Amino acid sequence: MDIQLLDTFIDLMETKSFNKTADRLGVTQSTVSHRVRSLESLLGKRLFNRSRAGTLPTIAGTRFLDHARTLSQEWREAVRHVETSRAFDKVMRLGLQHDVAGELSGPAVKQMRVKIPQVSVYLQVNHTKEIIRSLLSGELDIGMVFTPQHQPDLHFEPLGSLKYQMVSNHVSAFEHVVAEDYILPNLSPHFNEKHRTDLPKLVDTPLTCGTSSAVENLLGSISATSYVAGFRAEKMIAESQFCLVADAPVFEQPVYAAVHVRNRHVHSHLQIINIFNSLLPGV
Repeated sequence: MDIQLLDTFIDLMETKSFNKTADRLGVTQSTVSHRVRSLESLLGKRLFNRSRAGTLPTIAGTRFLDHARTLSQEWREAVRHVETSRAFDKVMRLGLQHDVAGELSGPAVKQMRVKIPQVSVYLQVNHTKEIIRSLLSGELDIGMVFTPQHQPDLHFEPLGSLKYQMVSNHVSAFEHVVAEDYILPNLSPHFNEKHRTDLPKLVDTPLTCGTSSAVENLLGSISATSYVAGFRAEKMIAESQFCLVADAPVFEQPVYAAVHVRNRHVHSHLQIINIFNSLLPGV
């Protein structure tokens, strides 16, 4: 079976839109339609009903979803196993939230090389939504995310948290921070709600940003103030081009490990999760 047929079916079950699935997979709508028809031909069942109201799965389509996910995951696991170098017993594919990657990828990989040298590691940096999708499709083994999105096939485990501090290149006291010169962080629903509650005067801003690396780049070019994650904030302040804004609240962003439920007790997965857990202070 062509694995693309399964991936297209799984994505269409999520979007309920041939157009959206085509955009997300980077193909034409006719390609999506062709793949669905091919899969329906193989199964001998209609999987979707299309009407003016939209695209809805049939009973057969709903029943096939769990099997499709399992087949997709098994296929990718088989491919990874075949491709693995003889020097390694296993390939682990990790999806890291942007700031988690910026803060922890180096120390985590250093520990992995010592504690699990037989494992080859592939790192992918993305946002929570895309990491969750890749876990469900079997493209990733473990995700380190900011927002647990509860799915029947996924297990989320709270680890620790990243600390965010306010830094600036032109003010040193919180009383001087104004919305006009503030970069609003957009990190997760948890962070955004806490920020909106504690700093209501700094919500309506001309610029919003979702990663500490991008904030640092912006602060190197424009006069502004914003929140930056732990080590990066400390590094920026140590370089004396930026200062910590006194009296500004410090925010904690929880980090969660996400794995497929069938892998939640697999030793290699637990080893990697424990490594990241050891690097994060408690919430």
